[in-house]
Amino acid sequence: MENKKHQKEWITIPVLPCLSILDTLSFWETMGFEITYKQTRPYQYGVVKRNGYELHFARVSGMDKTNNFSGCLVMVFDIDKAYQEFT
Repeated sequence: MENKKHQKEWITIPVLPCLSILDTLSFWETMGFEITYKQTRPYQYGVVKRNGYELHFARVSGMDKTNNFSGCLVMVFDIDKAYQEFT
């Protein structure tokens, strides 16, 4: 059993920009990653996983090579505890 003292309370996952979710997922699949999520509508979003690590990708309408974005997904296991810490 995992020791709760060492269990992460939050997981942060960068959301990386891409120009085409299908091309991006295909590339990472050839690199040995498993596609665990693929969405093409209403927006493009995808996730690949390998050895317990995930990469998330998103395509935003109007994005090109010079105009992109980045983000970070934050997954909180105990939202009430996080809320109390920040208020």
